[in-house]
Amino acid sequence: MSNALTSSGVHAPVLQDNITLAVPPRVARRLAANLRILPLNPFVMAILRCTLLITLLLVVTLSATPCLVTAVTPPGLCRSDLMQCRKWHLRCRECVLHCTKVANESHVGLSTITRRWASVCNRLQR
Repeated sequence: MSNALTSSGVHAPVLQDNITLAVPPRVARRLAANLRILPLNPFVMAILRCTLLITLLLVVTLSATPCLVTAVTPPGLCRSDLMQCRKWHLRCRECVLHCTKVANESHVGLSTITRRWASVCNRLQR
């Protein structure tokens, strides 16, 4: 009798009414008793618990942060605020603030563009 999950020429063992274990129960109990998944030392367990707690807190903190808290460059933030202000008249005040800040801190070419963007946002804000 061949099995569809095995390659050709290899036959799966046919099971009768009862399933036999590969390891006798007496040996299986001894193997399970010798297998240590968690450390028995209380100090090591405390370190493991603290590590898991810190990991859990970091995951919760990083997954709960708003989108604007991510590391965005100031010109990119200015541009995204400009797009929201132009399309939906949202974040116009932030657009003026971010674009003016970028204009004051950047070189001449970027300064000219961001001052223009700040004026556009200022007009749409009113």
